[in-house]
Amino acid sequence: MRSDIFERIRSRPDKAIFIGIVFFGVGLLLACIVYQNLHGYWRTRNKVTAEAQIQSFELQRVTRGSDPNHAVIWYEYCVDGRFFTGSKIALFKDPDDPSDQSIRESLESAWRARAPIRVYIDPERPSFSVIDRDFKWWPFAVSTLAVGAFAAAGFYSLTSGLRVIFIGR
Repeated sequence: MRSDIFERIRSRPDKAIFIGIVFFGVGLLLACIVYQNLHGYWRTRNKVTAEAQIQSFELQRVTRGSDPNHAVIWYEYCVDGRFFTGSKIALFKDPDDPSDQSIRESLESAWRARAPIRVYIDPERPSFSVIDRDFKWWPFAVSTLAVGAFAAAGFYSLTSGLRVIFIGR
């Protein structure tokens, strides 16, 4: 099987390079998403909160025919006399996690009752806020493995195609 892969790469190194670029690009995109979540977790590490008022709340369907389960929210909060808006619900999302469902339900209840909610903020840059900053290992582990797999497959395909073009083997 290994020799079959090498024969395909030798016969069409341009395809190997293209596939390598696509896979490596997907790996980089996933790495940016993982970094963004970890950075948000780090920014709210002091667990500083502010009181926020939900301005709009809507449940949307993720796929056609499914139940509406994707919450879209917009909230406003005040820090040191300055007003900010936010829309981030969670840093690490796991759609199968029952706590995500309970967060959606509590946000919907707060919106209907016009009750304030607490949001975690970055004290140095209060324009960053998130409602749920809990670290969830499962989405983090899966996305980290996906980053490694896509980046490794892309790098392997890219270097194999380039090796065929420049070295000839």
